[in-house]
Amino acid sequence: TAKVNGPATVKPGGALDIEGATLSGKLTASGAALLRICGASIAGKVNVTNGSGSVVIGEGTPGCSANTFSEAVTITGNTAGVSIDGSVFDSSLKVTKNAAGTTVTNNKVAGALTVTGNTGTVVDKPNEVKGKSKLQ
Repeated sequence: TAKVNGPATVKPGGALDIEGATLSGKLTASGAALLRICGASIAGKVNVTNGSGSVVIGEGTPGCSANTFSEAVTITGNTAGVSIDGSVFDSSLKVTKNAAGTTVTNNKVAGALTVTGNTGTVVDKPNEVKGKSKLQ
């Protein structure tokens, strides 16, 4: 439930588990071992790339509530699976080139939604999208 008045960076091999926090800056995670965002409000851009652990955003797991993202969110090149469920994206959401399964469901996306180039089982419906969608 922390409030961070600036950016947050997860370095390679690091892990970040957010529960109900407010982040006023951008969130960057490159090569993270784990990223879990639950019940958070993030005002800056989010870039999650080349992680070795799972990426969980929103209600995809028990006890993980919805999030609100104000700017563009990009999740790409992660190798241990991605779950993005039940969150609100006031801008675009791009989920590309992830391995080991990708689930993008029950989200509200005000901008474009792109879910392409992911391997393993991919579930990318239903979502409420106001912008253009490009799904797998």
